Amino acid sequence: MSTLAVLPTGKCLLVPITLRAVTLVSRTKYVSSRITTPSKIKAALAGRQWLPGSKSYSEPFPEYLASPRDNFPMVYEWNGSSQQNIHDLAMEARQILDDRLAMYGAVLFRNMPIFNSSAYSEFMNGLGYAMMGYEGGTGYRHSVEDNVLTASDEPPNYCIELHNEMSYSPKHPLKVFFYCEIPPKPGEGGETVISDNRDILRKLNPQLVDKLRKVGLKYLRYLPREQRGDYASWQKSFVTEDKTEVEQMLQARGMSYRWEEEGAISIWHNLPAFVNHPKTGEEIFFNHYCPHHASFYKAHPLYAHLDIPDNRYPKHCCYGNGDEIEEDTLQHVRAVTWREAVGFQMQRGDVIAIDNINVKHARLSFTGNRRILVSLTRD
Repeated sequence: MSTLAVLPTGKCLLVPITLRAVTLVSRTKYVSSRITTPSKIKAALAGRQWLPGSKSYSEPFPEYLASPRDNFPMVYEWNGSSQQNIHDLAMEARQILDDRLAMYGAVLFRNMPIFNSSAYSEFMNGLGYAMMGYEGGTGYRHSVEDNVLTASDEPPNYCIELHNEMSYSPKHPLKVFFYCEIPPKPGEGGETVISDNRDILRKLNPQLVDKLRKVGLKYLRYLPREQRGDYASWQKSFVTEDKTEVEQMLQARGMSYRWEEEGAISIWHNLPAFVNHPKTGEEIFFNHYCPHHASFYKAHPLYAHLDIPDNRYPKHCCYGNGDEIEEDTLQHVRAVTWREAVGFQMQRGDVIAIDNINVKHARLSFTGNRRILVSLTRD
């Protein structure tokens, strides 16, 4: 819940408290709210098909995905006109994000008068953040509008594992925005999932945490040329046909590479497993420990049939000293991450802003129609 405080200057200030609210955010038409999830519809996690780690018995996943908690995500509903100027809508949202996103990790804007990808692009540009492209990203996406991509072109029957956007790269976004253009129907899956790295770190094995602080992680990628249909090619990943441009991008990011005889490229580099949050200074468990590992692909419908070395999957991860990550350690991190996760189905017009350093995101498998778009920002 939130209440309005009137400052000596006459300006109104939103003061959040924990219960449901109906008061307006500081001179705007956003009101604080909460997500209501149908109690009879639960998303299964343990044993779920095409979810990495879900069928392990060494450290099992929760039976079901947890519902959103108070203030995770924080929720604000638009309570103004459906004809509201998009730029004004964005500037009012910017005030909320600047004040609250780093603290709470995720802010969901609901009932937004944003009816298509073009309006969403206008909203994103109106926020005034420095936009970021997806060059060098490992996911399957394509451009839709200015600064707008599909969230994922992965098969709908596959679950996208919890991750921080591009945490395998020294160049990563600080904020990730998702917009719901076509929502999944109740019972058809496609839940949007978030999990707070600060909560995850508190539950991880202290010995593993100490080891990762000392040795960090080594990320490897194998990208074939365009003709190979079952892999993301280096042309798609780096959005260029020019090998020189690829080399320049990799050199700028401090990554090592080797062109293979068959026209593929192998890439590798080391990064710390922790970063300090740029706003709070807090040490954050920020990496692609699990989703960059070859086991991610061994539980993927397009790759499960392959029998190849781990370093010939599109991506792989090991300790910074070159040692392979233990299977039970991978399962431990995955299980802890999903135990801390909450999820919900997005509604048409929803925009969720995620602090990419503090909070991981994921998508559960779905049937039927669902279309979510994404935008990335540098600040």
